[in-house]
Amino acid sequence: MNTVIILIALWSLYRLYVQSSSEMLTALAHWTLLGGMLISNLIIVIKARPLWKFMRAMLYVVVLLQALNLMIIAKDFLTLTGFLAMVYSLVVIVYLIGFRGYLNSHVFFEWFMGKYVKKKTEEEL
Repeated sequence: MNTVIILIALWSLYRLYVQSSSEMLTALAHWTLLGGMLISNLIIVIKARPLWKFMRAMLYVVVLLQALNLMIIAKDFLTLTGFLAMVYSLVVIVYLIGFRGYLNSHVFFEWFMGKYVKKKTEEEL
C-alpha cells in the first residue's frame, strides 16, 4: 500500500506541475507525503531502530498536512477531479492513521526490535 500511495503522489505532483495552476500548500502536502512514505519505507526495510519514534512523529505531521490539503481542495468538490482528489486524500489520511497505529502495535514492535516485549497485565500494574 505504501508503494501505491507513493505512485499516486508522484502522479499528483506531475499533474500539479503540468497544469501550473496549483497552490503552494497543495504541492507541499504532496511532496511531504512522497518524502514521508519513502523515508518510512526505508526505515522499515533497513530496520533503523533508533528512528522508530521519528517515523511515528513524521507520519503524524504528514497526516496533518494531508488534512489541511483536504480542506484546501474542498472548494473543487463539485468537479470530478476535485471529488476524486478528496476521496484520495481521505483514503490517504485513513491509511496513514492506520499505519501509524500499526507502528504502535505489539506485533510490529516485536518484529522491528527483534525481541519479545511482554505486555503488562492488570496484575502487574
